[in-house]
Amino acid sequence: MRLNTFGAAALCLVCLSACSNSRMSGDSDKPGGLSSDQLLRLMVIEPSDYANSIFKSCTHTSQCTSPLVCINMTCQVPPSLIDQHDDNTPTLTFRNKDAQTSLYVEIVDDNYTTQRGMMMRKTFADKWGMLFVFPNESRHAFWMHNCYIPLDMVFIRADGSVDNAIQNAEPLNDVPRYPSNGKVKFVLELPAGSIQKYHITSDTKFDVSPYLNAAANFNTPYQFM
Repeated sequence: MRLNTFGAAALCLVCLSACSNSRMSGDSDKPGGLSSDQLLRLMVIEPSDYANSIFKSCTHTSQCTSPLVCINMTCQVPPSLIDQHDDNTPTLTFRNKDAQTSLYVEIVDDNYTTQRGMMMRKTFADKWGMLFVFPNESRHAFWMHNCYIPLDMVFIRADGSVDNAIQNAEPLNDVPRYPSNGKVKFVLELPAGSIQKYHITSDTKFDVSPYLNAAANFNTPYQFM
């Protein structure tokens, strides 16, 4: 979750973009093929709020009860919870020497979704990340308020190079602040252990070109839900 300004507190994601023109693959009434009871165990949300919000029409994630997100004009379970993706799901590619890796990503590109971040989620599927996109390069700091799972964080400059990284940020601990060393345009949140798993270092290079202009509407006001 991002702090509102460097050194001041804010929240853990999500706004999704570039998904398919219909609900993602699978039974439309059972996201990921899971029952409502199974899905509720993956999130911190009241059953009544889930029932009232799931598949409700929306134009932005702010209209969905957290942690549900707006995809294809309906409130849905975050795809990174249930590893649900299709050919149009955004990806982020990075290279270490001769090895190249691509991850599915949820794109966070406005002030509202950066404040929500990874809040109220109890799992994070493998091969997924959450990519925070900011309008300009500046110093950013994150904390773990209402984040229920440990996270790795990679602070990325506009040219795709790595500024610094944080491993295994402690869940539900509001005290530590996790800052970038310098000015960055992107922050990638990953399941804890991913930095070691994918050998992400200061030499890693990310292809951020598809997302350089994603935060054009970053300061649009939305009501927090």
